Amino acid sequence: MIQALWKNKKVVVFYYLLSLLSALIVAIPFYRTLQEGTGYSLAPEALVKDFDFMIFTDTLRVLSESLLPFIPQLLLLAGITALAGIFFSGGVIDAVMNDRFRVRRFFIFSARFLNRMLMLGMILGSLALLSACIAVLISWLMMKLIPTPDHREAVLLHVPAVIFFLLCLAGLFLLWDYSRVILVSRREKSIFRALAGAFRLLSRSRRPLLFFLYVLAAGLAGRGLYLLPDHLIGMTTPLKMILMIIIQQAYIFYRVFIRLLHIRLAGSVKTVIPM
Repeated sequence: MIQALWKNKKVVVFYYLLSLLSALIVAIPFYRTLQEGTGYSLAPEALVKDFDFMIFTDTLRVLSESLLPFIPQLLLLAGITALAGIFFSGGVIDAVMNDRFRVRRFFIFSARFLNRMLMLGMILGSLALLSACIAVLISWLMMKLIPTPDHREAVLLHVPAVIFFLLCLAGLFLLWDYSRVILVSRREKSIFRALAGAFRLLSRSRRPLLFFLYVLAAGLAGRGLYLLPDHLIGMTTPLKMILMIIIQQAYIFYRVFIRLLHIRLAGSVKTVIPM
């Protein structure tokens, strides 16, 4: 699977460039706002060099008035980024599943499946929001069990809600990928049939869960390998900053590759297990 996806590396590079562009659209205005709020001082560089959570929270408190008007813009840009990811779903999955990438075909399939991907995203997004509300309710009920908990107890009381929410997100993530694969590979017109097919696949086989854990472990390992040089090198000089930017982009490219690998693995499950 890894070799097959790497042979089709054009789609990986193209999707990486799209992700980089989306990140820059959000990051550049935020960085400019941060610079304006600090009067173009070196305070943000000090935070990067020797991160301290108390200093970070104090900085946010001082800059709250400057950053507050920026929050709606940030949310809007994040929403546009999410919509862009949904828009390109059809093209990405078609390229990954068929081991070929053509720019024209990529945009044709992206546009062809846009409505279905939007509806699927709205349904699963609503379920994610419902899961978050239930998790908040669980935390509230747990806090009621101990009216005046100390700091350690207060943190532990939120653990069940966090675990519940993470499990829900994992399940919705699997439904999202497998439903999209069914929509594109089978040219399925019904979102609900795609969701039902994805649910049957996930309930009949352990392979989707094993593939998800494999990809999750690979992602966490990559994150650990990225944090190690970040801790050892730091960003204290221009040369080190350039080196860390290169390492960071290599990590992002790796993360994009792992993300597309999961889609490729999802496609293999769909073809092996009859629906």
